[in-house]
Amino acid sequence: MKKLIFCFAVLSFFVSCEPAVNSDHLSSIAGRVFESGTNNPIANAEVYTSPQCGKNDKTDGSGNFKLENIKVQYYSVYASKEGYETNDVKITTVAGELSVINIALKKLDDKEEKE
Repeated sequence: MKKLIFCFAVLSFFVSCEPAVNSDHLSSIAGRVFESGTNNPIANAEVYTSPQCGKNDKTDGSGNFKLENIKVQYYSVYASKEGYETNDVKITTVAGELSVINIALKKLDDKEEKE
């Protein structure tokens, strides 16, 4: 019985020493959303990922966004705004690094918006 208790104590020690997720295991994605063809920035576009990283953002007046402290993995980063076709960019993030992407959105014509 003493050996069993000792084994549990040692196992508990090693499990408690498991490093927590820290900034070395996280990454960030930043970028710009703009109108295809004109390169004009798109303000207030929704930016989100699949799989969900737990963070969403809206672009600023210059079309810029940033998703910080997200898990390192493969993502599709989507940008959407009413009046534009939703578009995405595929990216694999790297621990401790900022990945920079650009997402172009095509403006819908009036006929497409009404459908």
